Amino acid sequence: MTYEYRFSGTLPEDSSTYIKRAADDNLYKSLKAGKFCYVLNSRQTGKSSLRVQTMRRLQKDGIICVSIDLSMFDTYCSSPEQWYADIIDTLVQRADLDFDLDAWWDEQKNISPIRLFSKFIEKVLLQQIHQKIVIFIDEIDSILSLKFPCDDFFAFIRGCYNLRADNPIYNRLTFCLLGVATPRDLIADIKRTPFNIGQAIELTPFSLEEVTSSSLIKGLLGKVENPKAVLEEIWYWTNGQPFITQKLCNLIVNHLSDNSEILEEDKVSQIIHNQIIDNWEYQDEPQHLKTIRDRILNNDCSASRLLGIYQGILQNGEIARNRSSEQVELCLSGLVIKCNGSLKIYNRIYKSIFNLSWVDKQLASLRPYSESFNRWLTSGYKDESRLLRGQALEDALNWSKNKNLSIIDYKFLAESQEYENKEFKEAGKKGKKLLQQAKKQANRQIKFGALISVLLIIASVFFTHSLRQDRKRLLAINDIQSSANTALRLFDFQQIEALSDAIRIADKSQKRVKDTSSENYLNSSTISTLNYILDNIKERNQLKHQDNNEQVTSVNISPNRKYIVTASTDNTAKIWNLSGNEIATLEHEQKVNKASFSPNSEYVVTASVDGTAKIWDLYGHEIATLQHDKDYNVSRAIFSPDSQRIITLSYKGEYDYEATYKITFWNSQNYEKISSLEFQQNKDRKFKVIDAVFTPQKRLVIVTASEKGIVQLLDEQGKLIQELIGHEKGVINIAFSPDSPDGQLIATASIDNTVRLWKWEPNDKLNDKENNLIQVLKGHTGYVNDVSFSSDGQLIATTSNDNTIRLWKKDDNQTLYASEEVLRGHKTWVYGVVFAPDDKQILTASADNTARIWELSSEKKANILQETDIQSKVFTVAFSPDKKLIATGSADGKVRLWNNQNGKWIKYREWKVEEYSVYSVIFSPDGKQIATGSRDGKVRLWNLEGELIKVLHGHEEWESVESVAFSPDGKQIVSGSRDGTARLWNKNGKPIAILKGHKDWVQSVAFSPDGNYILTGSRDNTARLWNKNGKFIKELKRHENWVQSVVFSPDGQQILTGDRNGIIRLWDRNGRFIQTLEGYQYSIKDIAFSPNGQLIATASYDGTVRLWNRKGNLMLQELSGHGERVNSIAFSPDSKQIVTGSHDGTARLWSVVSLEQLINDGCIWLKDYFVTNPEELKRLEVCHQYIKRNVK
Repeated sequence: MTYEYRFSGTLPEDSSTYIKRAADDNLYKSLKAGKFCYVLNSRQTGKSSLRVQTMRRLQKDGIICVSIDLSMFDTYCSSPEQWYADIIDTLVQRADLDFDLDAWWDEQKNISPIRLFSKFIEKVLLQQIHQKIVIFIDEIDSILSLKFPCDDFFAFIRGCYNLRADNPIYNRLTFCLLGVATPRDLIADIKRTPFNIGQAIELTPFSLEEVTSSSLIKGLLGKVENPKAVLEEIWYWTNGQPFITQKLCNLIVNHLSDNSEILEEDKVSQIIHNQIIDNWEYQDEPQHLKTIRDRILNNDCSASRLLGIYQGILQNGEIARNRSSEQVELCLSGLVIKCNGSLKIYNRIYKSIFNLSWVDKQLASLRPYSESFNRWLTSGYKDESRLLRGQALEDALNWSKNKNLSIIDYKFLAESQEYENKEFKEAGKKGKKLLQQAKKQANRQIKFGALISVLLIIASVFFTHSLRQDRKRLLAINDIQSSANTALRLFDFQQIEALSDAIRIADKSQKRVKDTSSENYLNSSTISTLNYILDNIKERNQLKHQDNNEQVTSVNISPNRKYIVTASTDNTAKIWNLSGNEIATLEHEQKVNKASFSPNSEYVVTASVDGTAKIWDLYGHEIATLQHDKDYNVSRAIFSPDSQRIITLSYKGEYDYEATYKITFWNSQNYEKISSLEFQQNKDRKFKVIDAVFTPQKRLVIVTASEKGIVQLLDEQGKLIQELIGHEKGVINIAFSPDSPDGQLIATASIDNTVRLWKWEPNDKLNDKENNLIQVLKGHTGYVNDVSFSSDGQLIATTSNDNTIRLWKKDDNQTLYASEEVLRGHKTWVYGVVFAPDDKQILTASADNTARIWELSSEKKANILQETDIQSKVFTVAFSPDKKLIATGSADGKVRLWNNQNGKWIKYREWKVEEYSVYSVIFSPDGKQIATGSRDGKVRLWNLEGELIKVLHGHEEWESVESVAFSPDGKQIVSGSRDGTARLWNKNGKPIAILKGHKDWVQSVAFSPDGNYILTGSRDNTARLWNKNGKFIKELKRHENWVQSVVFSPDGQQILTGDRNGIIRLWDRNGRFIQTLEGYQYSIKDIAFSPNGQLIATASYDGTVRLWNRKGNLMLQELSGHGERVNSIAFSPDSKQIVTGSHDGTARLWSVVSLEQLINDGCIWLKDYFVTNPEELKRLEVCHQYIKRNVK
């Protein structure tokens, strides 16, 4: 029987070529447990085949499964009625229901299609079927082509999940969505709550093991010499992409049938080029590669940006994943894939087809200025004659509007604008000079004709000046915005350069606002950019040797953390202080391999290709030369921990083939040789000596490694004490972890692109090699050159030929390490890495002729006060009047108090309010009491020790108290409840009044600053104004959805109300409508005025907090970091900080900073960089004042 590979369409459930993945069990178990799931991925990755297999397994368990393929429906001509009728008809047929759809449909009058569908599910489907039901909705991206909104459909699916709490019948119903989309695509209306339920099922590529152990090998048996090796070669090219893996297997089998030859694995590459890569557009049947291409190019507005991002991946191997809409779209194209916090090209076939030449060609066809752009690019960004100006620039800027362009495009347009502005200034100077000359001539000649000439010249100059001023105003916003975007995107690859550009742009913005009406807009763009960069920047400084064509081979920091030493191929090592001031240059006759400090930080030892190791003091004075035998290259030199010895590693011969290695011990007092060990590498013993290191127990270990990846650890006498087997290729470096209760680890860095962690057994015996390996760290795409542990063992840093540094952090169980962060900035291979003694920095050395310093502390980021289980949502936050305390209330029924200790907010007290959620917490004006509102319908008063003072009864039991507020004098309390009332109490808890009138939950309450008015907001879509005695004054009616937040301005003259549609309305203190504030896109959960009245903060369902100007019509800053919706926000009394509480289980503290403060912070961050790069300080004149102000 002929084995058939199936690579097109959905595989039947009995297909022998189906390969099981982790997603199979994840989806099956999740749906069986009743979880709503979605499998959202690019095309031809096996989503529908996964559905078929999962349905078969669930049906065996007695679960009813129904599949609806939306691509089978008419998306162009359907009305909502017809479309929903088609869905119901499909459910009736496939669930085999006894139901007359036509008669039932005719009976329904004046009911919307979505309501009919809801009625069918509850009254028909769930009544006739009593087992569990799973409805699979496949090809959900087809719904995006409908001529009517489909938000209701997915909102209904979400509603089925939410109804489980109220109607147990819905516990039997589960949905699974499959398609090429994201959850955010499912509900497009930004004013509605996003599609935020369900479990994402990750559909990963086939692993090498899954491919080689699958039934795919059957089709190759007897046709190729080594079926497993051929499959490995196929996987090497496809990276397990399901469609193209199966297609390639089929192509190979067909090739063999036509050629009658035994295929070896090295012929696979030839078949791939001949039948897939070469002339790919013609050979792409069934269509796959063209689908990827079209997904990227079909949208004119986003194509440039997608190509720009992809270009960055091609050039750098990967980029950091930031979940932007453009990155998500690129993933959905199938061209790139998520991997360890980064985006990489999916496989080598795609990389060969969609290469840099292809990208350049597509970008050129999109740009209206491609000829000028390409010539400017060819000049290395230096040929200013190629920059746009005049009408060409204006046309390009108009074309760029509403498009997401590449970083280089934005740079080109920004420099064109800057160059044209420079020309304007020069033209203005010439005009003035001409005017002066004309005046002189007029005075001399006193002739009418000359006077007319003068007048014409004056008119011409002023007219031209006026036009240019108007043009400058029109270009200002585009200039600043595009420049800010360029800096932001540059930050992914060059952090310091991006910060420098952002400061320059901010300074330009500040200067321009003096003569434009765009002040807030310009400041908003630059504030957002600078704030993001300063929150995320890690790169602190760059230390460069003089010759740019050389390489920095190593970097080290002194134990006292005062000095840095770098070694270079320019035949020198250099000593620097921490600010980057060069202290001394240490010269050798040939390149310097390594340099390191003595334990007392007073000396440096250098190792060189010239056959010497030299000892130096910190002033660059040579103290001694350790001369090695002729023709030996000294690759390492270190001091012993007790400073009594110096140990050097040297070799003679070809390092990778036959060589002689020597470990030499020297007396550090008289610098005489003590002894040496010699190791011979040859064809019989293929181990080379790669290092000699001291363990934390001060024991010397000699490290040897073979080209096959075996590492042998030897003692000082050359005796084998441990062997590490597991790497696939040679090992380059090794590191020992510090002591820990769980034992010590060894980390090995290899040219197989991995780091492996092993258990270190410092005993004089050979350990069981099978039990040593603990973990493999994968993520680098090039040789891993170095590895280093932090002093506490919590972090590992690795460097690679992929130009990146990776940080790995111990997990919560303190057993394994997970990828924490990827640092980019080096332009080529990164050689060495070392932690500073306090673990706050790492230093790296690179072939780009720099050593770089990176900050690891996260003091700049928002201070996370509360990190709890995701179920413990933080519903409410508040500052105390003296700013010394923050209170949070959570879903776990607890109030927590935090105080500021040495700049950090530390939890110092918590107490249980009830078994249920705390929805509101507020300090009394004197800061001595706290009032809480909770799920059980009670208001409680507490002292700061957490002792209960009083329980305020009155609201209906178990109708949650949603909001509580004190009057400014502290004599009254108002509370709002789900019982539809607000209640007024005195400070002792005695009821004063019941505020009745709302027809639904009262979600927000507030007192006016003078205490004379009360404001309430409700789910009945209204806000109401009352006097301080609870007497109704006025209803504020213009909202069309729940009013979720109400607030008075600090001066009491204005009212803001925010609703679930994202609409914010402004009223005067008497409740007269003034205006609707534009620019809000997401549901508003909370609003706050800053106490100084200058800012408005809004908390949103999209997980962000936005700061607006005091008029509320311009966003100044966006604070992102929460993973789910933000429930509550509060300003500190001095308006300088904001605390937020979120559904993601965290409370966060943010700083509110001005543009001037951000420029100051940026300049101070670059302070050391200016020492090593003084020309940059000249370019950033704005930083001069800030550096002088902050440096004593």
